[in-house]
Amino acid sequence: MSFAEDLIRSANSYVQRDVSVKFALLTDRVESAQRFLSTREKCDVAIEKIAPLGWPNATLMRFELTLKN
Repeated sequence: MSFAEDLIRSANSYVQRDVSVKFALLTDRVESAQRFLSTREKCDVAIEKIAPLGWPNATLMRFELTLKN
């Protein structure tokens, strides 16, 4: 989840206060995502739980999962 954390952390730092940013986070680690997101202020993040697919399936299925959610 470090890519998502880095992306959200960067957006939280650089997005202007009058701009609304919403992320859709598809993860099998919901509790970890909720703990991290409790510290973010500016970004709205919708967490969607997905089945743990492992590598490489998670990478191969990312577009299908995005479309479904």
